[in-house]
Amino acid sequence: MIVEDATGIETAARYLSVMEEVSILTDLAPSSTFHSLSAELQEAALKTATIQLDTFFSIGGTIFSTTQSLKCPRQNLYDSEGRLLQGVPRLLKYSVALQADYVSENDWREDLSTDIKKVDIGPISMELSQVGAQSARQKSPITLAASQFMKSFATSIIKSGRRGSTRLVSS
Repeated sequence: MIVEDATGIETAARYLSVMEEVSILTDLAPSSTFHSLSAELQEAALKTATIQLDTFFSIGGTIFSTTQSLKCPRQNLYDSEGRLLQGVPRLLKYSVALQADYVSENDWREDLSTDIKKVDIGPISMELSQVGAQSARQKSPITLAASQFMKSFATSIIKSGRRGSTRLVSS
């Protein structure tokens, strides 16, 4: 699977290589068992985590290339100190690493959220509606740790003098 290299690859499927994932988890979650998984499962977890975060979060700035497959890299994306963020931001990589660790250890498909009401993916906006009786509220497929990194990322970026728009769209 192709890893985004900060040039807006058309066929990129994930933000991190397995080596980057293991390095980040060694620092952030030393008890993780991600490193002991087969290469196939590691790659699948990284791809799933990338897709989930790309789906549930929007990021300020504009896409780097009109043909890129992932939301990052971005143009015109600055941190709160006014520094241009290039490539795949560090906090996004940390979020993907933690989310990949989660999906590698849990059957996240059972956690698909009914509390997500609206998802914006570029120019496409989908509103989800529940048919029939109200079901019990289920948790989001995004881990709390990954979500916290993404919220930190959102508060650390600005766009044209304003805060960026990284957000989880939920009810």
